[in-house]
Amino acid sequence: MCILSDAYNKHTIVRNNVIEKVPGDGIVPIGCDSTLIEYNLMCDSPDILPMTEAAAGIWPWSCDNTVIQYNEVWGHKAPWDAQGFDSDYNCQNTLIQYNYSHDNYGGMVLICNSGNAGNYSCGNIGSIIRYNISIGDGIRPKETRQGMFSPSIHIAGPVKQTLVERNIIHANPKPSDAVDRTMITSDSWDGYADNTCFRQNIYYAAEPSRFDFTSSTRNAFEENIYIGQFKNLPESPKNKKAENFYTEKVLKESADGYKGLRCLMDSIKVKEHTLHYIKPEAIKTFFQSIF
Repeated sequence: MCILSDAYNKHTIVRNNVIEKVPGDGIVPIGCDSTLIEYNLMCDSPDILPMTEAAAGIWPWSCDNTVIQYNEVWGHKAPWDAQGFDSDYNCQNTLIQYNYSHDNYGGMVLICNSGNAGNYSCGNIGSIIRYNISIGDGIRPKETRQGMFSPSIHIAGPVKQTLVERNIIHANPKPSDAVDRTMITSDSWDGYADNTCFRQNIYYAAEPSRFDFTSSTRNAFEENIYIGQFKNLPESPKNKKAENFYTEKVLKESADGYKGLRCLMDSIKVKEHTLHYIKPEAIKTFFQSIF
């Protein structure tokens, strides 16, 4: 197990919370097993942290078997990271599903592992990212410690056995020419990812985008759909049926995706706010119509 001691928390539930106007991290279980995080909204995080700070919406650290589902994160503006969701290091079997990420400085999700963490960390093993929707993420308008950097999916360091499956990444026009337009970056954090599978995801880019897998190894790509112009495509066969289906069902409703993809979501009231999340049967039916 990745947990640091026998005195860990088991079966903790974090549900029905609103985290509003908080500039840093939202929900972060530490030293837990089988935590369930669901029906939470994090929104409108102000851009006030110093440039040295990293933060994201909802993520575990030193945890096993975390389930993060039916949450919404929007408007995160941390100077580094600022993704809606994150599977962090010293964690095994993190499951991130049926979540809605939009309009964040960072992308939808970070999957990371520090290769220099030492013997106390098992790394990041067995993360599953599935049936999530990202709209208009990756809009950071200013430089980070790596320059202009805000990929829709960021894989950092020697993570292992990650599955990214049946997610919809809808990348809208960026607010300026300088903003990063990368769809996926898999780069180093004292090591590189190994054995990552990208299966049946939809990548839509309103502007030319790219993939950057640097020195990561054993990346597998199975039936992914690319709509738009891309550099460094990991696989080239086009699926016209899927492109036509997405155009008809989503882009004709609204090119920005908000209206067209709303049919895959449900909503509830949480603390006087409206929380949007992904309906399992709706998104599964959507993908079954394509594949």
